[in-house]
Amino acid sequence: AFTPSNPAPGTLISFSNASTCYNNNGLVACTSYLWNFGDNSPTSASQNTTHAYSAEQSYAVELTVGDGTYSCSTTRLVPVQVQEKSGLPNWKEISPFQ
Repeated sequence: AFTPSNPAPGTLISFSNASTCYNNNGLVACTSYLWNFGDNSPTSASQNTTHAYSAEQSYAVELTVGDGTYSCSTTRLVPVQVQEKSGLPNWKEISPFQ
């Protein structure tokens, strides 16, 4: 998972791992993590990590989790886009001197 869900360029995004590892004996401890952010930046080997994108586009973020013997990967798209500014309301000027 990642937050915020619709980040703007330059926004620090938090990526959270919710993986569980299994083998033939059942549930085992996950021991390795590799985040690839899809923008040619350095990867992260942290269980949970943060990252910021500099450009507006959708990025395919891949997380590979391993248990020392086996590994599996999942990919999520992160839509990075410029957010519309709410700004001030458009006021209509009314003058008593028409």
